[in-house]
Amino acid sequence: PEALVRAVIRQETGWLRNPDRQATIASPAGALGVMQVMPRTGAGLGYSTADLRDPSKNIDAGTKYLSQLMRQFSGDIAKVAAAYNAGPGAVQKYNGTPPYKETQDYVAKVTQYYREYSSQVVAATNTATKAATAQAAASAAVSATVSKSVNLLPKTAAIDPAKADKTILTGAPTTGTVTSTFG
Repeated sequence: PEALVRAVIRQETGWLRNPDRQATIASPAGALGVMQVMPRTGAGLGYSTADLRDPSKNIDAGTKYLSQLMRQFSGDIAKVAAAYNAGPGAVQKYNGTPPYKETQDYVAKVTQYYREYSSQVVAATNTATKAATAQAAASAAVSATVSKSVNLLPKTAAIDPAKADKTILTGAPTTGTVTSTFG
């Protein structure tokens, strides 16, 4: 989920809070870029060390890795965050967050940020849904008005093209034969 990607980026490098921060940052452990992807992990996903220094490719690599972890840990956000930080082997060994202070703190922060970003996505979705519903209701009202107006015309009436503008503006039908096609 987008909220998880944003949460990991925020915890790993603070990039979303501080856009001036170097996207090519390297950790003392050797993790690279915005999502702090380890070169070995990146290579397993098809990314070179140079790729991991490119912010866009780094985010692609980190997102792919999170996707793998989501499948491996059945969408359990805490386990996914723990595996991103300590490795999937440690999460499997302890059947959850390993007893490492750094990883426990990491999981607490990532899950907190994930909840924040998830609620923002839900709020944005609700706003978009309300706007779409209002637009659909307005469109339906216009359609109903047009349908009522059209139904006021006698079924046998034909509109004379020469008087079409007057007919449309006044709503008064004219009779005659339509001799041309309107495009």
